[in-house]
Amino acid sequence: MARRCSKPASSRIGTPSDSAFINLLAPGESPTTSASVFLLTLPGLFADAARRAREAGFDGIELHYAHAYTMASFLSRLNTRGDGYGGAREHRVRLPLEVLGAVRQRVGADYVVGIRFL
Repeated sequence: MARRCSKPASSRIGTPSDSAFINLLAPGESPTTSASVFLLTLPGLFADAARRAREAGFDGIELHYAHAYTMASFLSRLNTRGDGYGGAREHRVRLPLEVLGAVRQRVGADYVVGIRFL
């Protein structure tokens, strides 16, 4: 039998904030520092996954930049981060473009890389 959630899920797209990265903190580390380090490693994580997909024989990969996933949150107008990854449109697209660049570099120009937008 399925259990019901005590709280309904919010349908509002959240904004990426340092609180999303609190679980990554080491003792004595500030949320801002941790989030910045995480954001610097994220493109490499996507690129490594794309490389593994190519090596496994997949014809291509799709980066999911929609439906309230991480990249959609960064692209949102509601993203008001003050660390260069929010606010103006040029800043909001920074992380998704860094991820795309890292993936493309890792898998090569001859491999299909799609992007799902909402």
